[in-house]
Amino acid sequence: MKKLMLLLFIPLVFTCSSDSSDDNQQDNNNFDNYPKLISFTQERPNECEGIRFLVEYSYSGDKILTYSYRQYWAFYNGECNYFGDDGYIPSTVNNVYSGNLLISQNVFSYNLEGDMTYRTINSYEYDENGLLNKWIKQRLDNNDVIIDVDEMEVSWTNDNLTRQMTDIEGNFSITNYDSNYNILNESHYDQGQIISTRTYSYDMTQFDPLANSHKFWWWNGAGPRSHNLWVSQTYNYEGGSYDTFREIVANEYGFPISNSQTRSNDTSYIRIYNYNYE
Repeated sequence: MKKLMLLLFIPLVFTCSSDSSDDNQQDNNNFDNYPKLISFTQERPNECEGIRFLVEYSYSGDKILTYSYRQYWAFYNGECNYFGDDGYIPSTVNNVYSGNLLISQNVFSYNLEGDMTYRTINSYEYDENGLLNKWIKQRLDNNDVIIDVDEMEVSWTNDNLTRQMTDIEGNFSITNYDSNYNILNESHYDQGQIISTRTYSYDMTQFDPLANSHKFWWWNGAGPRSHNLWVSQTYNYEGGSYDTFREIVANEYGFPISNSQTRSNDTSYIRIYNYNYE
């Protein structure tokens, strides 16, 4: 059974709460002169020591041109497996724009020896309002032979604050946004039955680390970027549910310097992120 999956870099989807007034929110809407995120790291001290991965970005203006993912260790078979001081790069992404629209992404995947194993081409089409209406995903082998193809049809309602994405098998997700394109809630359906939901709450005085980059670019190009930083998330799925919480330290601009994530269903779960800006 195939389920509609979204790449979630960061993953994800929410009930909106605010610790500040709308006036405070509006005072921080212009990020043109704010430093941009150039990298971030993740640590998992409950599993292995040191940085698990590093993500780095390059820009042209506010547009993200490339980003790379470098991994330093993996935890499997109950052991920490380290990849050396330099780690290895399992994937890189090159973005292509037409005007202000992201039209394609080339995602290159590599093995531990640095050989490319396959690549993925994401192609995006937009409606007259500049909102995504089709996403085509092709995976190719080293000889550029297509391995598989997926296609998402995208529609927008509710003054363009509700998005539905439907795959070629008819499975779909529905996402509701607020006026700052913070995701309020998301539901995933398989064979017409709901299989999972997410709801989020926000600190409206703090901003997504990529809030001042290209606004209509997400991890997989599937929607506008969130303006604010979520602080808690409730995930309901077939068979259970749990909450994820963030403890955030922000800089003088309201962008995160670090955050740690914990889960209600696992006392040993912790993820620590550190962010670096220009």
